[in-house]
Amino acid sequence: MAPRVVIVRNNLAATWEAQGRSGDAERMYQDLVELWPRLALLADQPEPVVVEFAAARLLAARGAHDPAEAIVRRVLQEASDASRFFPPATADVVEALDVLADIHVGRGEAERACLTARWALGLRETVFGPDHPALLGALRRVAHLLGVLGESAAGDCHEARARRIEGAALGEGAAGTVTGAPPAGIWDSRGRWIPAGAVCERAVAMRTRRLRRSSGDLAERLDQLAASHQFYADRWLNVSKDWRRREHEHEVQRLYERAFRIRRIHLGPRHPDVGTSLDHRAAVEPRTYAIRFTVPPVSDASGISAMPRRLYQQALAIREAALGPEDPAVAVSLHNLASLCGDDERVAAAEGGRSEPARCPLYRRALAIREAALGPDHPAVAEALLCLAREYIADGGKAEADALVRRALSIQEAALGIDDVRVARTLHTLAQLAHDRGRFAEGEELRGRLRSLQQQVFGEVFPLA
Repeated sequence: MAPRVVIVRNNLAATWEAQGRSGDAERMYQDLVELWPRLALLADQPEPVVVEFAAARLLAARGAHDPAEAIVRRVLQEASDASRFFPPATADVVEALDVLADIHVGRGEAERACLTARWALGLRETVFGPDHPALLGALRRVAHLLGVLGESAAGDCHEARARRIEGAALGEGAAGTVTGAPPAGIWDSRGRWIPAGAVCERAVAMRTRRLRRSSGDLAERLDQLAASHQFYADRWLNVSKDWRRREHEHEVQRLYERAFRIRRIHLGPRHPDVGTSLDHRAAVEPRTYAIRFTVPPVSDASGISAMPRRLYQQALAIREAALGPEDPAVAVSLHNLASLCGDDERVAAAEGGRSEPARCPLYRRALAIREAALGPDHPAVAEALLCLAREYIADGGKAEADALVRRALSIQEAALGIDDVRVARTLHTLAQLAHDRGRFAEGEELRGRLRSLQQQVFGEVFPLA
């Protein structure tokens, strides 16, 4: 049986089980259990991770939690090795955490399941932002688990947030209300299962029919669908099926271009939302340029493709003119421009007569804007602090970086909770920084705290730190 058939049948069984068709699901699972010895032979196929997740879900559904967990741990460890530090927010890592949460639920470990689901939610928010339909299932899963743990007020907040996102994506009254839906999508009002990517596609179709092609609201749905394609395109970066990645990236480019044209026609060329579309186009340009053209992209003196930089500069000019120089959207453009500065680009520092990386002034201005607009304790301020700290670390300014990372950690702990995945990442950075500065005892203390947090999620000391 082909890997895709195994995956589809496994997902179909899970859907039947969620719909209460336990007899049909049981028979499907029985058929798939017989295929388990052959699943090992599929590991050398071009889609090994996808097959591994299907196998893990199958084993977990049959109560074989230990071998299912071993598969998930292997995927997470490979992601950690590939990134050299903490696992990145890729589709594989997020799905691995989803499967691990299912395993904890099957064992009756509701607290660890809730924490794992919150880590997966935090990674999704890092990739998609706070209002994307891809967060729907993760929010409802966390809400359900919080209710199981007796924290109904917190669970209601997550469910209310999911309803707001759902209403914005599909229209008020068009979406389902099943609490605890699986993380890949939502249930609609007729009890039909809609994957997260299909949620965006359905929203685009609804807005196209209802609001015509010139709608700015349609452009927002196109952006959401493009982000979903980009997220899953990353899955194919390190496997042999490059055509699958190119297929997703072509779709990303097409959707962002369509959204840009709609906004420019409907809102005018100087509207801030046009700046958003310029940002999106610039973000995908380095990946897709070489695919769409046979000649190499035009580069400036730093070796960075000139087209993304021009698009980011246009977006910055539009936002400053339309919103003012102190708007948080301007800080986004500054961060984007900083990301394109070459490692060898340096400018004169504001004081001291020395030079510093060209990214630093941009990050400092973005930090000042966010502090003034959002307050000094907002999570976005913590992200700006960490970006600036990374530049100081790369430039040898570890003392300055230490103070910035500590402040970022304090903000994240207060705003996100001490067991959030973003707090864990910052702990990792601070521990590494302490070690580099020769403060080994403090570094080990921070690593111990990080290992303790990972133990809560994974059930044992998992070597991600």
